[in-house]
Amino acid sequence: MIEIQKILELDPLQIVWLLLLFSIVIALYYYYFKYRNLKAKAESLLLEMEYLRVSNAEMTNLQSDYKRVVERSNDGIVICVDNQIVFVNDSAASILERSKISCLDKNLQDFISERASSEFIDINESVLKDIDSSAFIETEFDLGWGDIKFIEMSLTHILYKNKGAILSIFRDVTLRKRTEKKLKENEILYRSLFEHAGDAIFIMDGNQFVDCNQRTLEIFACSKQQILKQEPYKLSPERQSDGELSKAMAIKKIRAAKEGIKQHFQWQHKRFNGEIFEAEVSLSLLPLEDKSYILAIVRDIDEKARYKLEIEASNQFLAQLLNAIPSPVAQIGPSAEVTLANLQFDTIFSLFDKNGNKFYKLPDNMKEHIFALSNSAHNKEIRVFEINLMSEIYKIYIRPVYKNSQISYILVMFNITEQCNKQTELENLIEELNQARNDIAYEATKTLELNDKLLQSEQRLTQMNSVKDKFFSIIAHDLKNPLSVFHGITSFLKFRLDELSQEEISDSIDDLYSSAEKLLSLLDNLLDWARSQTGRMEFNPELVDLYEITLTIEYLFKENAKKKGLTIKNEITPEFYISADRNMLSTIIRNLVSNSIKFTDSGGFVSVSALKNKNELVIFVADTGIGMEESIKNKLFDLGQKISTKGTRAESGTGIGLVMVKEFIDRHNGTIEVESSIGKGTTFKIVIPQV
Repeated sequence: MIEIQKILELDPLQIVWLLLLFSIVIALYYYYFKYRNLKAKAESLLLEMEYLRVSNAEMTNLQSDYKRVVERSNDGIVICVDNQIVFVNDSAASILERSKISCLDKNLQDFISERASSEFIDINESVLKDIDSSAFIETEFDLGWGDIKFIEMSLTHILYKNKGAILSIFRDVTLRKRTEKKLKENEILYRSLFEHAGDAIFIMDGNQFVDCNQRTLEIFACSKQQILKQEPYKLSPERQSDGELSKAMAIKKIRAAKEGIKQHFQWQHKRFNGEIFEAEVSLSLLPLEDKSYILAIVRDIDEKARYKLEIEASNQFLAQLLNAIPSPVAQIGPSAEVTLANLQFDTIFSLFDKNGNKFYKLPDNMKEHIFALSNSAHNKEIRVFEINLMSEIYKIYIRPVYKNSQISYILVMFNITEQCNKQTELENLIEELNQARNDIAYEATKTLELNDKLLQSEQRLTQMNSVKDKFFSIIAHDLKNPLSVFHGITSFLKFRLDELSQEEISDSIDDLYSSAEKLLSLLDNLLDWARSQTGRMEFNPELVDLYEITLTIEYLFKENAKKKGLTIKNEITPEFYISADRNMLSTIIRNLVSNSIKFTDSGGFVSVSALKNKNELVIFVADTGIGMEESIKNKLFDLGQKISTKGTRAESGTGIGLVMVKEFIDRHNGTIEVESSIGKGTTFKIVIPQV
């Protein structure tokens, strides 16, 4: 209370200063505590920033380490987004035998072989559907040049840049697969050799049999179950032929083989039926990775002796068989030495020296054939030849045979003397028959030629009659009509000339000109056609200017086209040189242009154009006329067909012009085609080969 009273006793200025001082102290305390809080937060923030810096550095190092691990991995690593490769490491590019850049944006499926493609697509789609799924497959890469690689691959669904992706990790197991295949093939091969060997083969583990081949079962007359786990001496009599105990001797031989000392000896064995037989036995060490075995090979020499007796008996039978053959037969070596022969061969070729030793003397030409076979690269062929011996003819067959890589020749002789005589008689008879047949064939050929000529003459006569009838029809009808018109106009002018006005006279003269023009065109066509039919029109191809020909034709039909209100377009360029018969080509184009004018109405046009295509000349005559039906197109070039179609102003025609066009084009080895549409016009396309 005293302090408060003292304060109240102060003057107002002092109180203000006191309050100001108090406020400053309070503010200092406030900012002091705020500074401490800010300092603590700054220190905490600095610690967090340092932690983030360290973490970021560690993440960068981890990412770099991870990238190095991925890039240096021996396994191929590929990431696919939307079935396109977006990442590939060095090992994957090496397995795919492409650069890393060329692999990007490709579909991994493109590298899968056709036969493995379906399975890969199914598994890939299955993994892509579930984000937690993965799969392992064995597949094949086909790199496009016949190189198939066997691949083990794992597929895993991952997130790559916030998108679903497939991580494929794979390795090339081609070498392993091929090694496994080779091992399997070798196993099959060795097993086949083991099973099909001619001797009994045992595999022993210590003193017991653990495997044997089929020949073992045949020699010992037992089953496989009976012989496995047996001890060797139990397949032997108690004592050997020298009186030694079989068990003791067997243990001694096996012990030596285990020490790597090969054993080869003669041994008495006992079959399961009690029969004793002599055998040759060899023992050798068979070392494998984890264990060593004893390989025992047993050969039945009693059976070998039996085989020897059987071979001797077989040889005796063969000798009897050879002697029973009526033809000479022998076995001859490559040096033409006789090693085996029957009695018939001996009779012809055997001789004896002064000591009574038999030898063979073969003809030189026979030796030549044997030596030729010996020196031939194709000495598997059968050689056949004939020789004369003692006024007899023999046909000889020599065939090479192989035994133990040694070659010899089987020679068989046939006496064909009587056959040759009969053959000569038969050949003479055949020659006579052939001569008679040739005479008959000659007469028959002449008859057929005469018949063909007669038939051709008949066909030609029929054709000429048809042409004659058509020709007379044209003269009687198509020539008569314009002449009648011409006669009518001239009669009209003769008797009424004084009554006509100048305009009527001019019109009549125009009609006369038109009629005369038609008559002239018809007569030109008739004359050209008659000359072509009688063979008096020669075909003389030469170098001509197509523009000059079309220009002449354009001028020829200029007035006619003008009267019908048509335009003739000559689209041929000057100096357009081609190879053709001038007169025939002019007749072709003239008739086609005339035909187009006839069937084109006022306001239309007729055009002539051409182009050179490789070794061909193509000419187009087109119009915008009334067109024609398909049935008319098929009759255009047949003189025997009557086409009664009138022009746009009732113009008539003979049909002979287009027939002549076809004939003249044929003379040029050319073709003509027609394209036409009703109401749209017609185009004639002519193709003429150019030399």
